[in-house]
Amino acid sequence: GVKHVLAFGIDHILFMLCIFFNNSNLKYLLRNRILFTIAHSVALLIAISYNFKVSEIIEPLIALTILITAIENIISYQSNKYYYVVVLIFGVIHGLGFAIAFKEIQGNNLFSSVLSFNIGVELAQILILLIAYLLYTRVKGWKNYYLFIVKPINTIIAIFAVYWRWPRTHI
Repeated sequence: GVKHVLAFGIDHILFMLCIFFNNSNLKYLLRNRILFTIAHSVALLIAISYNFKVSEIIEPLIALTILITAIENIISYQSNKYYYVVVLIFGVIHGLGFAIAFKEIQGNNLFSSVLSFNIGVELAQILILLIAYLLYTRVKGWKNYYLFIVKPINTIIAIFAVYWRWPRTHI
């Protein structure tokens, strides 16, 4: 899980950063990270258990989740009170994406394989958010934090999401 996220999961890193920039409050971050984890874990377990055929549409949908979240951060300084629903839905989409990666590394015992993969993903998420939070504590008092930090970083993330996945869609 750690290897997948840190070595191959730039999409996951970007989505975690988008969640972070939506609201950097630790309580809020913890709630959304847990909701995201539950959603992607359940989707992964169901997809693997029932041998769902995860279609090639999932990768562009993951890029779309990143794009939507980054745009939300660009246009709104205040976090939407229903943002947790978005995190849950997007967690399911990312979980289906994890199912693609998981099939390549799956061991003999489904439960222990899913558990160890998710523990790795969790550790990577915590690392990403911890680094972001430590950097945030250095700049949070800046007068124009939103204008000079949040907006530009989310603009770069949005552009990356479009560029990275657009050629991979068959539209």
